[in-house]
Amino acid sequence: MFPSSAPAGEAVGLQRLREEKQPKDTIEQVILRRGSTRAFDKTASITLDQLSTIFDCATRGLPADFLEPPARSSTIFT
Repeated sequence: MFPSSAPAGEAVGLQRLREEKQPKDTIEQVILRRGSTRAFDKTASITLDQLSTIFDCATRGLPADFLEPPARSSTIFT
C-alpha cells in the first residue's frame, strides 16, 4: 500500500487522458505483450490521468439493446 499524495479527506479531481493519448491496443495484444503477472514491475506506478481514464471507462456503462427501456448495462451507486 502506498501513502496517498493527497491529505486525508481532500478530494482529488480525476482528469481523463485525451483521446489521442489513449492506447489503441486490443486486450489480446496487451495480454501477449505483458505476459505473466509474475513479470510485472511492482515498483512502477501509473499516473493520475491513467487511473482516471481506467475509472471513467470502467464505470461509464455500455450501451445494451437487451435492456427495456434502452439503458446502460452498469449503474454507479454512490
